[in-house]
Formats: sequence, structure tokens, C-alpha cells
Amino acid sequence: MADPTPPHGRWLLFLLPFSSVLVLGFGVALVGPTLRGLEGGLEWWQNSLLASAVFLGISGSALAFGRLGERLGFHRVIPLGVAVLAASLALLALGGGGFLPVLLGFLVIGVSFGAIQAAGNPLVPRLFPERPGAALNLLHTAWSIGAFAGPVLAGIYAARGDIQGVFQIGLLLSLGFLGGSMVLVRRFPPAPGDSAPEKRVDLGFPLPLVLLILANFFYAGSEMSINSWLPTYLGAGGAGQAEAGLSLGLFWGLMGLGRVMLGPLLDRFEPRRMLLGHIGLALLLYGASLLLPGMAFLLWPLAGFLYSVMFPGLMVLTSRRFPRRPGAAMGAIFTFGVWGAVVFPALLGGLVARVGAWTVPVVAAGSLGGMGAVILALRERPAT
Repeated sequence: MADPTPPHGRWLLFLLPFSSVLVLGFGVALVGPTLRGLEGGLEWWQNSLLASAVFLGISGSALAFGRLGERLGFHRVIPLGVAVLAASLALLALGGGGFLPVLLGFLVIGVSFGAIQAAGNPLVPRLFPERPGAALNLLHTAWSIGAFAGPVLAGIYAARGDIQGVFQIGLLLSLGFLGGSMVLVRRFPPAPGDSAPEKRVDLGFPLPLVLLILANFFYAGSEMSINSWLPTYLGAGGAGQAEAGLSLGLFWGLMGLGRVMLGPLLDRFEPRRMLLGHIGLALLLYGASLLLPGMAFLLWPLAGFLYSVMFPGLMVLTSRRFPRRPGAAMGAIFTFGVWGAVVFPALLGGLVARVGAWTVPVVAAGSLGGMGAVILALRERPAT
């Protein structure tokens, strides 16, 4: 159901999911620099659990928040997610940096991710039904902005021996965005919900949804393996903490640039073909980073540019296939597909400790190749 708000008002309402995803990206992107700072004093299984904790939180919350958004309105669920995010960053900022406080903080970040993403991704195509691809890419540009700033600041603070300071900045950001979201949510037109109960259908688990879940499984595994372990990979090659944080920040920053530049093309070309092309080019860059380790600092940000349309492209395919149950469909994709972000970073935790940091591009490429294989099997079908 398209939002009845006049076009000039839609951009104001767009600030609600946009600002929420921005501060969420800031918080999630702190996982990698935090692991880099803690790994010397932790066992490999503790590193693996910390790398996976955010996604365990997502898996346990996203489907419930997606359904809640269908019942109450997606715009009402987003401020709840921002409030949970503020709580998670408070745990990290005030917990002293030990294993258990960081583990709990990362788990709660995952719960906030489940709320913000499972509500924001269905809300944006309803605000802009004529250009869903461009709108979703612009939404995730907010993620790239936050995820660029997080690692860069973390690298600077870590070099000064004050990693807690970056969590305090994130807490202030989240509290500011929470106040803004409470104002914006009141500007949405009154409605019983974003989806009328009598029009809902039983979602089930048809083959296209299973394939979309698998695609997100491999994508999340690749993206979050990079987020968790790229600082370690570059550190093994001689990069300092500030340089490694900058490279990860540039990975997310060029992803945001790609979403601005390439996002509108998703509405002009077939998304499946765009996804396959970008996956193939990213795999070539991973091979080059192994053959040319001295160029890795530059190659990984270029990979971020290619990643730009992958996740929004999956969301476009989902909104097209399940327009009457987008919250449940996207919630299922996050709930089950996000296990790739649990499995692959955890796998890397053991491989990096036992084999070496060069396994990072190998595992990232393998999971991204799995996404390509699933996308090849996916076909457009009538909407459900």
C-alpha cells in the first residue's frame, strides 16, 4: 500500500529509517576494530563468538519485528530499534571492555538491527513505490556513512588506547537519533498499520523465499567476515591499527558511494543480472588481493564499491516477490539468512588462529561465490 503522504513530505519521513540505519551502521562496524583490540587476550573461540554475537541477536529478533511492523506500522518499530541500539552502545561504553560486557553489547546490537532493518526495508518501498531500487540504495547509503565513520574513529581511538571513547560517541549519536525519530514518527499519517489485516496471506516458505534466504546467508557471511576480520588481515600484512581502521572505513565508504551512483540503475535494469555482474567483479578483486598483497589496502575499498547494490538488490527482489507480506518475508530473510554472518566469521576465527590471516579473502570469496550460485537459480515469479 503506497503511503498517501505528498511527495515533498515523503523525503522528511524518509529521514526516520535513514538516520536509524546510519547510527546502526556505526555501531555494527565497530565489531572488527573491537576484535582487533581484544584478540590478544582472548581464546580463539571467544573471538569467534564475539564476531558472531551481533548476528545471533539478529536471528533471534528479525522475524518477530517484521511481523510486529505489519501489525503496528513499520514506522513505529524503528524508534524501538534505535532505543535498543542506544542500550547496546551504553553497555559497550560503560562495561569496561571485558569479554562478557562486549558479548552482551554485541548481542543487543543484533536485536536492534533486527528491529531497524526488518522495519526500514519494507517501509521505504512503500514511501517510494515508483523507484524502490533507488530508494533502498539511498537508505543503505546511510549504513555506509555510519560504517565508514565507525572504523575510522575506532582506529584513531585505539591508537590512543581509548577504544571506549568511540562507543561513547555512538551512544550520543543513537540518543540524538532516538529523539529525532520520536518527532518524525508522529508525522506519519494515522493508519491501523502498514498492511491491512484482511489482505494478508499465509507466507509459508516457497522456493523463491528459500533462495532469497540462502542468498542473504552467503552475502551476510561475506560482508561480515570482512567487517570482523579485515583489520586482522591487514595487520598481518604490516598495517597499523589506524591504517587498518581506515581501510575498513573506506570499504564501507565506497559502498555508500556505489549506492548513490549505481542505485538508480536497479530500477532501469534487471536486478538479478546486476547482482551477478558485481559478484563476479568482486571475486576478481579478492584474487588480486592474494596475488598482490601490497595492494590490499586499495583493493578492499574497491570491493566495497562493488558490494553496494548487492544487499539492496536482494531487498528489491524480495519486495517484488512478496508485496503483501514484506515484513514477514524480510524478517525471515534476516532471521535465517543472517546465519551466514554467524557461520563464516566464526569459521574464520578458527582458521585465522590456526592457518593464517590469508584465509580472510578466501572465505569471503567462497561465501560470495555461493551467493552468485543461488542468484543464478533465482527466477522472477508472480507476486505473492
